[in-house]
Amino acid sequence: MTDIMSVHVFAESATPATAKQINEQVQNSESTVYVFYSHPSVYVAHGLEQGRGGTELCDEWLDGITEAFEAQRKNRRKMRLICLQDALEHAQTLFEQTGLEYNDLTDFNLTPDHLVLMAAHQLILQKENISRTIERLVAYTMHLSQQVYQINVDAEKILKETNDAVARASGTRNDNESSTSSVLDEVKEENRLLTLQLQQVQSQLESYFIKYQDSEKQRAQEQLKNKQNTQVDKNDNLLAEKEAEIARLNKQLIKLELKSLNEELSSTHKTLEDNERATKLGTSLAGKNDKIVAPKVSVNVSQPAKQSLLSRIKKRLKLGQRKESEKNALIKEQAAQLKQTDYFDSDWYVQQYPDLKEAGVNPVEHYLRFGGFESRDPSPKFNSAFYLEQNPDVAQEGINPLLHFVLYGEAEGRLPKPKPKSSSTSGASE
Repeated sequence: MTDIMSVHVFAESATPATAKQINEQVQNSESTVYVFYSHPSVYVAHGLEQGRGGTELCDEWLDGITEAFEAQRKNRRKMRLICLQDALEHAQTLFEQTGLEYNDLTDFNLTPDHLVLMAAHQLILQKENISRTIERLVAYTMHLSQQVYQINVDAEKILKETNDAVARASGTRNDNESSTSSVLDEVKEENRLLTLQLQQVQSQLESYFIKYQDSEKQRAQEQLKNKQNTQVDKNDNLLAEKEAEIARLNKQLIKLELKSLNEELSSTHKTLEDNERATKLGTSLAGKNDKIVAPKVSVNVSQPAKQSLLSRIKKRLKLGQRKESEKNALIKEQAAQLKQTDYFDSDWYVQQYPDLKEAGVNPVEHYLRFGGFESRDPSPKFNSAFYLEQNPDVAQEGINPLLHFVLYGEAEGRLPKPKPKSSSTSGASE
């Protein structure tokens, strides 16, 4: 039989678990530790049957719950609280969720007298500190059913037993018939009041449970919202990293082009100096001898190429200094162009890549910024990886594959995806 840790016990030889004992058990266990507690009305009713005082029993029940809360505060992830009466009534659910069996809880299976249980209910209602504790306890309890704190009291059975007892008493005391009738009326009235009080207790406990369900629903919504915000932050960080990488590559490219321009200018300057020296030499020789003609030296200064290189540098500089608002406006303009074609399907794109749906990003803008370069396809009609592989000039320029195809590639006769192999070709190869 498994040792059960409970902060409330009923056997005289048993002692309730303390927060220290629970903490030691959690530290020594690799799995979840389940700690039980009793319903306050059952615990108080059991003590009343033993002749103990109601106030003392209420304080004792609260002390046990305090120990449970202390242990729960330190071990939220590895400890679960369970109501004993809920576990006994739903043994199958208990076994499915915890592996504990009904036989493990036989020492805690009590059936107090219904009349005493109703009296315990009345006593619990008078203790405001117990009502506040129950509200907090609902949030920490592992629920095996929808009605954790519902204690069924058969009021009709109590009334019938009382009536039978009164009837037996009236049969033996005919001389006190009027007195017996008065007692019977008092008992009936008392039973009626107790029944009303019991209904009030059950109504309050149901309201506690409804509040708990609402708080759990709100907590789940907040967790989902936090998860979405975290994913958006991750996407923003990834976007910032990619933009920083693009800026770094642009700077490197500018440096390389500037270096190339300097080398070209140096070479041109050297050529001009050589031509100037040759011209001077030819003039000097012509002065000494008219028959000597100054050599004709062609000056090959690639001015158009020089201007083209400067234009490319200015273009790169302009791209590197583009404002964020201009980038976003350009992306939105390109997104509008892609949406007008049959090659981008937003619904298909999101279904094909579920991580985008969880992140809540715009599908067409994501494809323009990242998806096309990550070999993601915008629709079954276009293969991004194939297009970049077949057109290395597009990959070298860093242009989105589908955007290039829509603006230039389709008119140039470039293929959007591999051609399907014909059956005749496959047969010939065989």
